[in-house]
Amino acid sequence: MIDSRLKKFWLAELEQSANFLEQLYRSKGGNDDLEFQVEKAIFVGFYAIRKLLESKLLPTSVVSLNWKFTSYPKNKDSNEAKWIRQYNHGEGSEKQLGLEAVCNQFIHSAHFSPFVPDGTFCVGFYFASDNASKRELYYIQLVNVVSIFLSVVNEKKVKLSVQCSDNVLSAK
Repeated sequence: MIDSRLKKFWLAELEQSANFLEQLYRSKGGNDDLEFQVEKAIFVGFYAIRKLLESKLLPTSVVSLNWKFTSYPKNKDSNEAKWIRQYNHGEGSEKQLGLEAVCNQFIHSAHFSPFVPDGTFCVGFYFASDNASKRELYYIQLVNVVSIFLSVVNEKKVKLSVQCSDNVLSAK
């Protein structure tokens, strides 16, 4: 449990993580250190949110929010060695999860991988808890992770979108 006196520190940490993740849209290339920092920001962020939830330090208006993801079903009888290929990416469907369920998918993840389609910058994440991974794999855009983090920080729904100007992407 998080003591109510410490809530502001956890929210400040969560806001720093959101700002760091949002800057990924403007970064080019990556390395092992950056990948580690991204993974750390994601997991510490969702852990902090779950601890705030468990401590009943978030308003109902935030706790009750649902978030959209893409869900890919697991292929039946898949023998693929790479876990990402065990899911049917041609049959993605929209799914909604509540805030606590989202946190648990990351915290208990069997699968987690940044999606870097052109090798230059991260646009989202594949993830699934050990339980969900038996049925499906989720995908969330980076901008939506930032939206979740900022919604908790601001105690109201924040909906960001990606904009491109002069070959620079940013979340607005």
